[in-house]
Amino acid sequence: MSSKDQAPGSRSPITLRSLEALAAVHRFGSIQEAAQRQGLAPSTLSHHIARLEDAVSERLVDHDRRPVRLTPAGRVLANHAESVLAQMREAVTDVRAAGAGVLQDLRFGAIEDLEDAVVPRFLDWILARKTSRALSYVTGSSHDLLKQLSEHRIDLAVANRDVSFDHGLTEWPLLHDPFVLMTPADWDGDARALFDGAGPAFLSFGSDQIIQRQIEAHLRRHQIVMPPRISIDSNQVMMGLVDRGAGWAISTPLSWLRGRQSYPGIALHPFPYRAFRRTISLFSGYDPDRMGTARLVAQLRGLITEHVMAPILADYPWLEDEFSLTPAGPES
Repeated sequence: MSSKDQAPGSRSPITLRSLEALAAVHRFGSIQEAAQRQGLAPSTLSHHIARLEDAVSERLVDHDRRPVRLTPAGRVLANHAESVLAQMREAVTDVRAAGAGVLQDLRFGAIEDLEDAVVPRFLDWILARKTSRALSYVTGSSHDLLKQLSEHRIDLAVANRDVSFDHGLTEWPLLHDPFVLMTPADWDGDARALFDGAGPAFLSFGSDQIIQRQIEAHLRRHQIVMPPRISIDSNQVMMGLVDRGAGWAISTPLSWLRGRQSYPGIALHPFPYRAFRRTISLFSGYDPDRMGTARLVAQLRGLITEHVMAPILADYPWLEDEFSLTPAGPES
């Protein structure tokens, strides 16, 4: 008798441990890596996956592919597992908060790229939970936000990782945001020819911005010659110029998303040389347990999945491998 023919009571139960195992494989793409992050032997993690497959009567992991990939059924269940696990972590935090009282005042900052899709929903979630006595929000460049954190002027910030800034903060990676070409929608030329000065003008971010320093460092590292550029300090102005056919830029899907509706005359294309990406993270200047940061991270990851990744991947499915959530967990 096959597993699908078994009586429901004879199948393995679905446990939190098995859901954690599946979610870890989904995040890390490797049985070995997932097991290490879970503090388990690979054979033990595989056993949890096998019991979960027995419970749902479906194959969840394609072991024939390297790196390991989840099956379509596995991806569906992994997404639900992430939600269930986040709710359980939140429940535990709520129980602890109930014993300790209300959280301290929260001063939160985020880059403008998330202001439309994520920040209002995130702040609404915080306000609805009434877990903070007072709430303040600021926006700015990643460099400015990280500086404010290091000076304890704010408590948490979502920003672009800056490897050149020794900030001594706790980092919770959220999203890998790959660099792409942003061109007028009717442009259909050779992407590499743009670097030779063909086509519209090259628009770049201001040199003091982390994103521009990352672009310039990558191009130098791979000896890619940048064409003469026009420096634009505002992402919205840059998108407006591209939309009007006046220029092209090296940008990211996240930077494009905010102006997606206002500037329909823009198209994204793969970067024509060696791919590279930036990491968007939540940074904390305090003990993560004190801030209850884990549940804030879980909420941010859920909002990013639904309101950032889903619409972008719907328009540009070729970004799926590079535009992705990062492995969960803090980094110091």
